[in-house]
Amino acid sequence: MKLTIDRAGTITALYRDELQALGDVTSVSRASHVEWDRDGWFVQLADAARNGTDAGRVIGRGFKTRAEALAFEVQWLEANKL
Repeated sequence: MKLTIDRAGTITALYRDELQALGDVTSVSRASHVEWDRDGWFVQLADAARNGTDAGRVIGRGFKTRAEALAFEVQWLEANKL
C-alpha cells in the first residue's frame, strides 16, 4: 500500500479497509471509476480528481474484464496521483 503524507500530516492513499488501522478515516473522495460500454471496460478520472484539468478524462479503454480495468486503475493512480 502506498501512502503519501503532506506537510500538514494529511495521508493520501487508495482506499482499502486496512487504512482504518491508522485511525479514523475523515474524508474519502473518488479519484476515478471503472465503467463498461460496448467497446469493453474503461477507466475514467472522476470530477473529484486532484488535478481538475484531468476531470472526466478516460485514462484506459478496451479492457476485456473489469478485473483488468481495476488493476490498471490502481497502477495508474499510484504512478500519477499519489
